Amino acid sequence: QTEERRELLQAAKWTFERIRLDMNSLSDDNTLSPSRQRLLHNSYFGEADIMYQLGDYENALSSYRNIANRFMAEPESLEALTQAASCLRKLG
Repeated sequence: QTEERRELLQAAKWTFERIRLDMNSLSDDNTLSPSRQRLLHNSYFGEADIMYQLGDYENALSSYRNIANRFMAEPESLEALTQAASCLRKLG
């Protein structure tokens, strides 16, 4: 990875983290509007995906597990579990 790409990914990760924290501070995700629920959902995945792209597999694994538990009733939890398995493979 080039240094510029790494910096851009770090900036994007920070943005997803801020969105996630802001949405969580507004209210429980069950009371958020549908668009804010989607934003919260996407911020969780975006942050985890960037960790994975940066090679931070341990933190990505933790994030994907958190996503799978948090969104257990949604189809995307399967995607999170698949990504968690990918992290485990990368970690050996």
